[in-house]
Amino acid sequence: MSGTPDPACTYTLADGTPAPAASQKCARETFSPELVQREFYWQATEGPDQLRQRVAWAWSQLFVVSNVKEGMAYGMADYQQRLRDLAFGRFEDLLYMVATHPMMGRMLDNDGNAKAQGGRQPNENFARELLQLLTTGTVKLNPDGSAVLGSDGLPAPLYGQETISEMA
Repeated sequence: MSGTPDPACTYTLADGTPAPAASQKCARETFSPELVQREFYWQATEGPDQLRQRVAWAWSQLFVVSNVKEGMAYGMADYQQRLRDLAFGRFEDLLYMVATHPMMGRMLDNDGNAKAQGGRQPNENFARELLQLLTTGTVKLNPDGSAVLGSDGLPAPLYGQETISEMA
């Protein structure tokens, strides 16, 4: 977000529009998730560094966190800024940030996740999303991008439930 909060907790967005005044809350609670989203879109369409902003926006469409589910504007703003910071970096660094950011932990129910012990099983949401959506996909591929077919004529799976459980 642009600017530094003043003692009265009033802000101006990057497009020059005043943000709604804070009643009795301060910096991190003043920004509603909608204002954070508005700022992110404004930067992506009007910011001075268009390519970086738009790459960050594209990453946000792949590495999705929800302000509706979480409602934490300050966490969303930090997550979006990190996407901007890593827009042109190594994919490994971007994936590490996404995997360890608290917003993704909350989004995929991974915060407070514990390894299997006794009868307790870890939550597998993040492991499944990491494999299915963020990296490898679900089926083996030929060099031309077509699916490798098994002896049954169906696409051959790239991994099984055991891999997901071990990752979790």
